[in-house]
This record gives sequence, C-alpha cells and structure tokens, in this order.
Amino acid sequence: MAIVHERLRKKVKQVWAELAGEQAARLAHDHKGGLSALRDALLTPDRTDQAAKDIAFHMTDWKDDAAFLLAVHLFPERFTKPEIQAGLAMMLIHAPNHLAAAAKLYGEPVADVFDVGPLTAEAPRGLLAKVKGLIPAPADEADTGGEPAATRDFEPGDRVRDAYGEQATVVWFDPDGALGEGELMVKTDRDEEFGFRLDHAAFEKVE
Repeated sequence: MAIVHERLRKKVKQVWAELAGEQAARLAHDHKGGLSALRDALLTPDRTDQAAKDIAFHMTDWKDDAAFLLAVHLFPERFTKPEIQAGLAMMLIHAPNHLAAAAKLYGEPVADVFDVGPLTAEAPRGLLAKVKGLIPAPADEADTGGEPAATRDFEPGDRVRDAYGEQATVVWFDPDGALGEGELMVKTDRDEEFGFRLDHAAFEKVE
C-alpha cells in the first residue's frame, strides 16, 4: 500500500460517518452483522448451511470497496484523481473474484456477456503489485525514478518516498513489527500520520 491508499480509506470513513453516524461502524471489515443477515436470507431448503455462509462471505468481504465506490458517486468533488485511481485499482483486484465466486455458488455463474475475456490471465502493468505499492505509478502521475528499493533500515526523521512518488517523514520504525516484516509510521507534508506494514508497502529513502 501507499500513502494515497491510507488517505483514501480515511476520507471514505469520514464520508460514511457523516452520512450514517454510528451505523457507519458496521462497514468495518470485522463487523459481521450484515454477513449474518445475508446468510440467514440465503438459507433455503435447497441450499446447505455452508453454501449460505460462503455466499454471504463473498458478498460481504468487499464492502469497504463498495463504500468507496458509493462515496465517490455521492461526493465526487471530495476525492482527487489519484485517490479515485487507487480506489478503483483496489476494488477491481478484490471485488470481482468474490462476486464471481458468489454467483457460482448461488447457481448463476458469470458469463462473458460483454465479450472482453474476463478470465484471461493478462494484468496490465502488474496491477496487483501497483496496489500493494511495489511499483511506481505511471509516468504521468508521478516520476519516481524507478521501482522503490526494498528498504528495511529507517530512522526517525528520514525522508522517504512511496511507490506513487509521495514523500513523507519517518516518525518511528520497528524492524521486528508485523510478525518480523517490519512496521513504520510516517508523517506526510499535510501533517497526516499513517502506519504501514513493510510486507504490504515499499518505501525508499530520499537522499
């Protein structure tokens, strides 16, 4: 992940807090209320309990992606182009696979109705790697000078740059955090603080 992803998550959370108040907490990934309601609705004489649970899971696990998409539709002016690009990338990597699995289990498997070959293995520009913050954004979005190095040695005060070219200052670094993969906290030039696991994000020092 990169700074833009964390900024987007925070902004989407703010939008739904304004719209739904305390109910917005139900959009959290670990809240199971909606999953239980879907599972109960899916329990029918011709469907096993496990199938109902699996379909409900696949229709629930990407609700944070759905929250992003609806927030952009409701308040497009509140999101920057890079934030929307990052949100779309995360959603398109995550949600379609869940939807395809749910449709199959429900008895309505997906078909190539738009004739675009959705099940081909091609992934332009290594999209998954980009979302994880492992390769630079396109040149028209940011000039990073190449892929960020797999830096694992930071000190508070170090200036660093993520895969999208955004710079920040290291607040703290724990090389043994996140199950030994390393964790760091950075402060952006907008005075925002975000924490990252280094198995999910890549930063390089700025000389």
